[in-house]
Amino acid sequence: MTESMNQYCVYGPGTADLPGVYVCRRFEVDRDVVPTGDHWTAETLEAVREQLPEGLVCLPRFPEDDPNIIEVWI
Repeated sequence: MTESMNQYCVYGPGTADLPGVYVCRRFEVDRDVVPTGDHWTAETLEAVREQLPEGLVCLPRFPEDDPNIIEVWI
């Protein structure tokens, strides 16, 4: 049995469901990337990053990602 990994996706201000704030959403990654209900918001990108668990690595946005995605942390 494998253990899933967490992935945190940071979105720029103005997501459809949370306009005007930065949003970080947690996903579980096993064979698929599965969204969870866990998320938090902040007024600034720095404030959203401060809430991430320690020890993560930042991946830049890929060209094929949703335009609202700023970065992903694993």
